[in-house]
This record gives sequence, structure tokens and C-alpha cells, in this order.
Amino acid sequence: MANILRYERQSAVPFQAGATVAVGELVGVNGSGSFVLADNNAATPIRAVGVAVTGGASGANLAMALSGVVEDTTLSLTPGQPVYLSATAGAITQTKPTAAEAVIQPIGIALSATKWAFNIVCPEAALAATGAGAVAAVTGLTVAEYGDGIVHKTVLTFEDVDFALTDEAGVVAYAGQKVYDFPAGAILMLGAVLDLDLTKSSAGVNDDWDGDVGVGTATAGNNNALATTEQDIIPTTATPQAVAGATTANAQSTATENKVHDGTGTAKDCFVNFLVDDADHDVTGTACNLIANGTLTMHWINLGDY
Repeated sequence: MANILRYERQSAVPFQAGATVAVGELVGVNGSGSFVLADNNAATPIRAVGVAVTGGASGANLAMALSGVVEDTTLSLTPGQPVYLSATAGAITQTKPTAAEAVIQPIGIALSATKWAFNIVCPEAALAATGAGAVAAVTGLTVAEYGDGIVHKTVLTFEDVDFALTDEAGVVAYAGQKVYDFPAGAILMLGAVLDLDLTKSSAGVNDDWDGDVGVGTATAGNNNALATTEQDIIPTTATPQAVAGATTANAQSTATENKVHDGTGTAKDCFVNFLVDDADHDVTGTACNLIANGTLTMHWINLGDY
């Protein structure tokens, strides 16, 4: 049985239990807004927001503390080593969770074999993830989210991401790839920067090819220029003439900065789009991908949904 040896009573936070909670257990908030036991379960993680200083059944009015000292004689801790949120509901562990688990949340440090100090703060990663969108399921594409849950900085990293080119005979070769799903709402795009290195996968594109790049809320079409929603996040920008098949796709938002994208009816997506000049390819005869490495960085705010 755990006992709270010390905590700041003036800073104790009252809550109504959404499940049975014992003294000394870690408490979090689930997706329904109920205060329940926290855990780092990979399927449905619930971050700890406090340690229960009173216990009771579901529906009871209890209190939690954000910092203090707990004693639990059933534990066998290694003094001086950190304690983490466990996969066991409400519990701590000194085994650092693996990357395969949903969250790695440090809780405090062991003072003795049975005592541990806690100081729970809202992790930056949790704030950054609040209200964020989702990276598209594309091989080689990953996302890192930064921010305070209001202003979002989304950094998409491309590692050998393929863009399969399609031929519009006599017009252009084009490729578009969805890379990010914004949450539902009116998305204010503050600005974006694209920093990519490009190569090609085959002789279907000439070694000295010319093209264009844009980032928008729709995928590239079969026209000889990117237009409207194909380039409403970063406007169409010419890529430098390739040398030995390699070039760059470096561009930034200009006229598209501080623009609201209305995703209140249907949430907006983000696409990276490419064109290759018609004279510089034969992707019908020889299939070819553009291969991208680098980053797309976007700063945005969700103004709200209805």
C-alpha cells in the first residue's frame, strides 16, 4: 500500500474519478475527458497528469498532486535512478519504455528501495502533439511535431521517398504524393519551406531534365503547370536544370503565407507535386520515379471547426 509522505497541499488538484483510484497511483485523462489510471499502453496511451493523494471508487471526488514523495513498501527500486510511467495502469517502472511503446514519460526519481519523488509536468511532446495532424502512410516519410498545441511546427522528413511519374502525352510528366493530413478545421498556414534533393530512378527522365515543384491541398493534375490548389501552400517553383539526373527542389511560401484553408467540411490534406517538362522524359516507354530526400517544414494554426 502506498502512502504520500509529502506534497504541496495548496497545489493539490481536485478531480472526480472515472475509475477506481488508489493513493499513490498515476492519474491521467482519457479521450472522453474522464480521470482514470495512466499508462503507456501502445494501443491507448494515457499520460500521467498527477499522483492520487486520496483514493476511492469511480465517481468519488478525489485529489491529485503534481509533485511530492511516495512510499510503497511493495516496491524494490534502485535509488538514484529515474522512474517512468508503466504499461501497468497507474504504476511506475524503472525499465525505460521502448520506442515500440506509445509514450516515454519520466515521472521522477527513486529515493530509496521503497520511496520515489515525483514532479509531473506536461511534456513538450504532448503539447506539440495536441491538435496535430497525421503523416501519410508513405515509405520513407516521417514527421516531427513541435509547438504549444496552438501554433504547430510540422517537419516532414523524406528519406528516398518515391514519386511515380505519369505521362500526359505531348504535355508533361507529373507526380503527386499526399504527405500529411491536417485535422478538421480552418487551417491558417503561416508559412512553409521545402528543402529537397532530387534524383531519378531510370533513364525514363533525361539527365538534364527541367521541371517544377509545388505544395498544395490537391494532388498534381495532367496540365503543363501547377495551379490553384496544387500549389496553394508553396507556389509553383522551377527546379534547377538537373546535372547527371540530380537537382534540388527548394521553395518557400510567398503569396500563400497567412492563408486560411477551409477544412471545416472536409479536413485538408497536403501534397507535394512535381512536373517534368515533356521534352525531358519518356516515362511511358521507361517508367521512372523522382526520389526525394530532405524536409518540408510547415507552421500553421487550427482556427477552429464547426
